[in-house]
Amino acid sequence: MADPKDNLIKSAELPPEERSRRARIAAKASAEARRKKKSMKNAMNLLLQQDVSQANKELLINMGIPEDETNNMMLVMVSAFKQALNGNVKAMEFIAHITGANAMSEAEKERLKIEKEKIKLEKQKLEGKKKDDELDDGVVIINDA
Repeated sequence: MADPKDNLIKSAELPPEERSRRARIAAKASAEARRKKKSMKNAMNLLLQQDVSQANKELLINMGIPEDETNNMMLVMVSAFKQALNGNVKAMEFIAHITGANAMSEAEKERLKIEKEKIKLEKQKLEGKKKDDELDDGVVIINDA
């Protein structure tokens, strides 16, 4: 059976006007996706800022949270906290992420990036050396001229 990748056409092989047409379509789709994400983000922020029910407000106040901070966002945080106390590892990871407890410093991120680049270059160098060794048939050419 033929490889389905053989049927793909690389954009570099397309005429310039077709590439331009496809780029416009992609740009429009990307803009629409960004608008949707922004709209969802705004909707979620609105929901999180809303006041909680009286029962939940009393729960939060009993936990020591000031009344002016009793909103849905605080309720979500309290819920995650309770889940973490019950041993929910995902909730623990969420709290660590929110509080920045597991944040990598910029220097550590840069060092990790450099290490990855080194490994990639070493692999490329080894692959290139293998190809050179395969091409070397042991014949030495001497120019007597």
